[in-house]
Amino acid sequence: YADAPDNSYYSLHVIFYIESYIANDNQVKYMAGLGDMYRLNWSFVENINKEISPYLKKITDSLISGIDNKEERAKRIYKWVQQNIKYVAFEEGMGGFIPREASLVCNRRFGDCKDMSSILTVMLNHAAVPAYYTWIGTRSLPYDYTEVHLPITDNHMITTVRLNDKFVFLDGTDSYCIFGAPSGHIQGKQALIAISKEKYEVARVPEYEKGNNLYIDTTILELNEKGLTGNIRLKLSGYLAMDMNRKMNYI
Repeated sequence: YADAPDNSYYSLHVIFYIESYIANDNQVKYMAGLGDMYRLNWSFVENINKEISPYLKKITDSLISGIDNKEERAKRIYKWVQQNIKYVAFEEGMGGFIPREASLVCNRRFGDCKDMSSILTVMLNHAAVPAYYTWIGTRSLPYDYTEVHLPITDNHMITTVRLNDKFVFLDGTDSYCIFGAPSGHIQGKQALIAISKEKYEVARVPEYEKGNNLYIDTTILELNEKGLTGNIRLKLSGYLAMDMNRKMNYI
């Protein structure tokens, strides 16, 4: 059925680990644990976004002017990125791993998931909202980082913010996802959050409560000598409303 778990959730398959290799007669650790994988991932982001460009700084400052509440700041920045940066999944060579500079993404007005994470993280941190680069696998992948510490565990990148001692997961690639709700294709998945060069956290993205996703239709019809008359009212909420918003905008 639609959106059912992939076959890899159930079928037998073999995963190979390279825990170490020999280079110049020395044994080098590679993927012996999650820490090794994190060090590899961190190498993709450690040399980007050393500073915010004047243009991006001006945009960010205009969005948060007069707003002291960090959650409201985060909402405004998230909405701006959703509305102004077009998701284009263009990945070539190491561009499939290394996010582009936030200033470049801002100037181009498009980017892939890593680029969305790049500009969101820079803007939020400039606005004094703690934000972190975050790797995650979509629900098409059956793996958790705590079970399979390999690059096959993730295929996506988002931004995580810390608000009131809680993590909020922001996916810039979903232009219609409301703030506070995880995008549908990452709910329930483990996220690898880059706190610093030496520190990371693994957190579970919450599943959106089913009570938030309502489809309520009220149909009142009357059959008379002129035919069938009446009216239909449809009320949607949660992912159903977000999806309908997306469909109507594309139409």
